[in-house]
Amino acid sequence: MPNAVVDMQGARSARSETDAATGDELGYQAYARIKEDIVRCILPPGANLTEGRLTDRYGFGKGPIRSALLRLRHDGLVQSERRKGYKVTVVTFDDVQDVFHLRLILEPEAARLAAGRLSEDDVRALRAACEVSLRPDDRDSDAIFLRSNKSFHVGIAEASGNARLAYLISNLLDDAERILHLGLAKEPRSLDFQSEHKELLHLLMTNQADRAAETVRRQIEGGLSMVMRSLLSGDSDGATTIRAP
Repeated sequence: MPNAVVDMQGARSARSETDAATGDELGYQAYARIKEDIVRCILPPGANLTEGRLTDRYGFGKGPIRSALLRLRHDGLVQSERRKGYKVTVVTFDDVQDVFHLRLILEPEAARLAAGRLSEDDVRALRAACEVSLRPDDRDSDAIFLRSNKSFHVGIAEASGNARLAYLISNLLDDAERILHLGLAKEPRSLDFQSEHKELLHLLMTNQADRAAETVRRQIEGGLSMVMRSLLSGDSDGATTIRAP
């Protein structure tokens, strides 16, 4: 009998660990899906969120949704509101400036470090990212294009050999992607991005570190100017969701 008791306790413990692991996995799945919709502005800045609505929308239980909301709050993508649930964090013009300013600090150095260090796999992945194009008035195309743009820049950061730098840039580009969805949805910039990326890839492959860093800087500054122009003109559908400081 003692052995049977031990076996039963062991079985309960194993089930408990399995349930916890399953709950963590569901929480992460809910987090990933909600985050994608926030980044793509399907859930726009300022949108009100409740556990009940998110449960109905995404089909997860309240436990995974609650876990997802905690992660999203940690990321700064949602804010809790007393007695109202949560709200998708509003983007301000200061946010836009801050994100691009940090990119200007981090990404040129990542490119400098990555120059001459690309493996064959790195080159293959970066070339593939360069080939993705934007189709006007196709929201799915926008998402694929902007995700490939992020992959291109994160790939360079990872090739730098500095894992912490790559981690910071990856998180920063999540914020940049949301801003680009808000500000660039109607600007036909795909060919410009493609040519700029191909130029940068050539510089990295030929170990031209200083020119690669300067090219990244020029591209980021051009992107900031384009975003601000779009948002200030009011041409973008998302312009009205960006709040002045």
